[in-house]
Amino acid sequence: MTTTRTERGVDAPPTPWRTRPLAAAIVGATLLSRLPGLVATRSFNSDEATLAVGGRVIADGGSLYVDFIDRKPPLPFAAYAAVEKVTGSNDLRPVRFVLLVLIALAGLVVADEAGRRWGTRAAWVAGLVLVLGAAGLAPRDAQAANFELFAVLPIAVAVVAAARGRAAVAGAALAVAVLCKQPAAATAIPVAWSLWRAGGRRSLVVGTLSGAAVGVALAWPFGVSRVVHWALLGTGGYLSVAPADLGVAALRLLAAAALAAGFWGGAWLLVAAPGADPVDRADLDLWLLLGASVLAIAAGFRFFPHYLLQLLPAVALLAGRGAVRRPARIRPAIAWGAAALIVTGSMSWYQAVTPAPKLQRAVAGYVSRHTRPGDQIFVWGNEPEVYWESGRTPAGGFPHTEFFTGYSGGRRARLTTEADVPDLALYRRLVARLRRERPVLVIDTAAARDRGGEWYPITGYPAITKLLHSRYHRVATVDGAPIYRLRTSGSRP
Repeated sequence: MTTTRTERGVDAPPTPWRTRPLAAAIVGATLLSRLPGLVATRSFNSDEATLAVGGRVIADGGSLYVDFIDRKPPLPFAAYAAVEKVTGSNDLRPVRFVLLVLIALAGLVVADEAGRRWGTRAAWVAGLVLVLGAAGLAPRDAQAANFELFAVLPIAVAVVAAARGRAAVAGAALAVAVLCKQPAAATAIPVAWSLWRAGGRRSLVVGTLSGAAVGVALAWPFGVSRVVHWALLGTGGYLSVAPADLGVAALRLLAAAALAAGFWGGAWLLVAAPGADPVDRADLDLWLLLGASVLAIAAGFRFFPHYLLQLLPAVALLAGRGAVRRPARIRPAIAWGAAALIVTGSMSWYQAVTPAPKLQRAVAGYVSRHTRPGDQIFVWGNEPEVYWESGRTPAGGFPHTEFFTGYSGGRRARLTTEADVPDLALYRRLVARLRRERPVLVIDTAAARDRGGEWYPITGYPAITKLLHSRYHRVATVDGAPIYRLRTSGSRP
């Protein structure tokens, strides 16, 4: 089967792969593979809870990076806020349905491009690899409505538009992708290559100006300087790695590689089936996309499994190419993929019907019973689920304490104290806001030794404990987490 692709970004005539059965298969596969997320009422991971809390703050009239602060880009928060305004609920399932639609659209985009380049077989393979691969990891990585999955569609659109010489669309899509997840900026490498090949300097200039204009326009409601500070420049500490962390990073790299090979092994069989011309010039942009995505995943040396999702557009398109070049590998690829989907699907359904961890449910229930809507609370620890499940907002503006303790996933465990906080000015800002905002409850989930809490005990942070001793009294211990209540004139000293 010969390619229908033409040179310098000019679109080929319509090809017969554009059929309703293919579109129906992509949409149906997306729905079936993401059904556990439409059933589960719990959050699948802390990122999802963080997004939900930030979305609620925005929906209630608060400002991102002021009333709620995270070092993530703004568009996923805006999506959560929009869904909450429409539904009037903080239920995560409507957001997951919106993401289902975006993933299905991404599948159609890559199928369209694969069909343009290599024909019908490639279109079917590319579209199905993308939508099934998006659900082909552990549920906390694949079923959660997380930042990476929001970025998949704009990454695919940017690469496809650039390949077709549509510079303005490519630049705009790239800006959207970066405002969903920062590492998507690596997509600029294949986009720039394709635009240069399609129209030289003029295409590069148009794409750059389009991306800049769209990026500024989308960031404007949140404050361009705030977006740049928190989502772009404010990630330095997150990206840094100490020599002592390299051993942990190496183990996480091996684990991520094993997950990618195990769950997506069927797709990799096709990616690694290039035929006689392993990297021909016509498809160099896709290999650049794969390489750039690998570099983006490696940034910071943390290697969380959900980072792998950025590989999907490249893997899907190259798998479609491989299906045409080496059709004999299709059957073993399908067998491997089916086995992986059975495993990941079983995991997703198990977690979908399993209650959230007891600590989160118990603490959130206590907060709901002993505070009123509109009250602020402060959780010492990495438990944004407490804010989400209780319907309360975080005093101080931060959904977790990683900003101050320096303890976060992907790094070696080490005891942290106030003496070595990563950003002293930010820590002092938190303490000042807590004094001013006077949260009704303070919950020490670190004392329950959950999510590494034993490595950042609240007793190691005198500014926080001094505030507790002067203004609060201990009223309960819920599942190992001490809870302190703000003193009033009638409360005991």
